[in-house]
Amino acid sequence: ILLSFFLSLSLSLTHTHTTVQLSSKRAFHPYSLSLFLSNTMAGKHTIILLQPMPNRSSRTFHDYETVNSSILGFISLYEKELRNLNPGMPNLSYNLHDLHVYIDSLPDVSCLVYDDRVNAYIPHGRDYLKAKVEEYLRKRA
Repeated sequence: ILLSFFLSLSLSLTHTHTTVQLSSKRAFHPYSLSLFLSNTMAGKHTIILLQPMPNRSSRTFHDYETVNSSILGFISLYEKELRNLNPGMPNLSYNLHDLHVYIDSLPDVSCLVYDDRVNAYIPHGRDYLKAKVEEYLRKRA
């Protein structure tokens, strides 16, 4: 499982919005993120663990200062994927269902959210990510 693989990594990250490439074949770059701070978990450091392809070497993680910025970063990843799949289309649109399908299509995805009460990262799976994406889009609408 992806989560156990990444938990063996040192999680003493000091840079904000840092993206680490675990595979030399696939790289993701940091995204410019706006702050969306209405969520009660807005200030909790979050790491998204992502395996975008069946090949285990595609595993990567994205580091964010807040849950909300991680959700916005994840949506940006989806939008980048849409642009790559549809290079000739100037305008692309998607809905919540499309994002859920994308989340379900990933071989592995999870989130680690820092909880200062226990001084540890709490793991969350696909359902958590789907709920947070839905919450973000509803508040944005």
